[in-house]
Amino acid sequence: MTKVYSAQSALTVGNLRNLLLSEGIESEVRIPFLAAAGGDLPMTECWSQLWIVNDEDLDRAMKLIDGTRLTGAPSSESWKCPQCGEEIEGQFEACWRCGSSRPDGDG
Repeated sequence: MTKVYSAQSALTVGNLRNLLLSEGIESEVRIPFLAAAGGDLPMTECWSQLWIVNDEDLDRAMKLIDGTRLTGAPSSESWKCPQCGEEIEGQFEACWRCGSSRPDGDG
């Protein structure tokens, strides 16, 4: 087993685990609820950890994890909903007001 990621947010680690599982990489989350001990223990020691079961999957797991950090940045380009005219922030793919999808070619 190899630790491949740790973060303060158990949700972030859980989402990455779901990504790895969807790609057939067995993994587990360790210490997801130790954050409450922060202050008594070093903070980074309390972070949730993501471990892969098979060391052979390390390179593929790291590429997937690194890919989320590269693609996770929101788009900076706002867009206007073609249905209702609402101005939508660039990271969203659907209008919050009417539910229409972002037009093709925008982002």
